[in-house]
Formats: sequence, C-alpha cells, structure tokens
Amino acid sequence: MGSVLSRDRADVLCFRSAPLERALTVIGEPRLDLHIICDRQDSDLVARLCVEEPTGAVICLSLGSIRCRFRNSASTPEPLSPGDPTSSVFDLGRRPTPSLLEAVSW
Repeated sequence: MGSVLSRDRADVLCFRSAPLERALTVIGEPRLDLHIICDRQDSDLVARLCVEEPTGAVICLSLGSIRCRFRNSASTPEPLSPGDPTSSVFDLGRRPTPSLLEAVSW
C-alpha cells in the first residue's frame, strides 16, 4: 500500500530517522503506547508505521486508529476530560476497514 508522507502538515507529528547504514530485520506486531492530553471530549487518532525509500517514496507498513471515546471499551463510550492526561495502548497491526465517510477521511 502506498502512502504520502505527511510531515509537512501542521496537524501531523512525524518522526524520521537517519537512513539505515545496514539492513534491519523487525519481527513481531507493531505496538504504540500513547499518552495524550486533549482539548476536547473526543478525537480520532491514527498512527502509521512507514518506511521511506532512498528515492523518497513512502510505503505504509502498518496502520492503526482509535476513536478516543472507545479507548477502554468498544461498547461503552467514555468521553475524554479536556485538559486531563489519558493514555491508551493500541496495536498498529489492526486491519483498517475501508468506509465511505461523509467528512474528509484521513
């Protein structure tokens, strides 16, 4: 799956390493442990694990997302308390399901 690198967007936090000096093998399921403070009661968070080729092409290896109000349970929504810290752990290896959205999708 191809991807556009979004490091130039103001609403995206993007980390970029130096080019690898030797081959690197990574085994296992990607996992993100995220601690946030939000200014609203809900938010959608999307995390991508990508690799940038020497040509500049970016390939998305894994994608995960979460709607914050469902961070503790998929059936019982819990709004965020604006300004209060919260943490959530979600695996990046989840499979996204394509959907037609009314709003602009990520």
